[in-house]
Amino acid sequence: RSIELIATDPPFGIGKAAWDHDVMDLLRSASEGCGKVLATDGVCFWFCSISLLPETIEAVSDALPYRWLFMWHASNRMQPGPIGFMKFSPALVLGSGKVHRNMADVCSVPNPGRGPSVGEHPTMKPLALMTNIVDRASGEGDTVLDPFMGSGTTLRAAKDLGRKAIGIELEERYCEIAAERCSQ
Repeated sequence: RSIELIATDPPFGIGKAAWDHDVMDLLRSASEGCGKVLATDGVCFWFCSISLLPETIEAVSDALPYRWLFMWHASNRMQPGPIGFMKFSPALVLGSGKVHRNMADVCSVPNPGRGPSVGEHPTMKPLALMTNIVDRASGEGDTVLDPFMGSGTTLRAAKDLGRKAIGIELEERYCEIAAERCSQ
C-alpha cells in the first residue's frame, strides 16, 4: 500500500497489436495487483476504450472501486468512432482516495503524434497529459506506478515533477526507450 498514484494506459482490446485482442482477463489480473499496492488514500487513472467502457469498469472495479471518469480531449486529432469521429479518450478514476489539487474531469492537450522524437510506441500519450495527471493527483515525493508503461511517458512526467516512479513493461524495446527518456 505504498503507491499514491497509478496512471496507466493498458491494452484496450481493440486489435492494434497481435496481443491486443481479448484483454479483460489481463485487465482483471492487473487491477488485482494494483489494488494490493495502491495506498488507502491513493488514486488510479486507467485509460480505456470508450467502446469497452462498461466491460472495463466491470473487470477492474472489484479490486479498484470506480469513482468517476476523466477525459483527455485531443484538441488536434480525430479518430474513427462507432458513429463518426471522436476527439477524446476516457480514463477511469479508481480507488478510494481523494483526487486533489483542483483536478478537472477534462484535460485538453494536443496529441504530438508518433515518431523518433517522441518515441515509437503506437498508442503513446502526450507528456503534457501525463504531467497534468501526475501533478494534480499526487504530491512531491509520492510514488507513481505505471504497470503498462510503454515508452515511459508517465515515468518521465513523475521524474520531472519530483515523484518516484515504477514502470512495468514486457517489451524490451519500450523499456529501452523509457530508460533513455528518463535519463535525459
